Amino acid sequence: MSRPPADPRHDPAVLRLERLRAGRVRPPRATALAASLEREGAAILRLRRALGDAGSAWGRCCPEELASGALPVACRAGVLTVAVADAAVRHRVDRWLRAGGQREVAAASRTPIRRVRLVIGRHA
Repeated sequence: MSRPPADPRHDPAVLRLERLRAGRVRPPRATALAASLEREGAAILRLRRALGDAGSAWGRCCPEELASGALPVACRAGVLTVAVADAAVRHRVDRWLRAGGQREVAAASRTPIRRVRLVIGRHA
């Protein structure tokens, strides 16, 4: 007597192959922008809160040729941290700050600014 052929769905090799195929399938991508926009909006609000009024004072006082390469990123305990694109921009911003720019920014800001710290490359 001959046995009927085994059901291929219950074969261990077929089951392993199906598990392997299921693991290789990528989940569908989210096409909605709402979550991404929500995260970016929250990041902007955090940065705005961290800077207080010092960020807008920097924007009003900083010369245009320097503003494109220098971005205020934090203001804590009277220290305004400004990210600059590279060493050349850092040098030009430092010269401007020493020539009275720091006093100008401190006077324009309601947030007290004792010092401006320049960092290269972060967020600039």
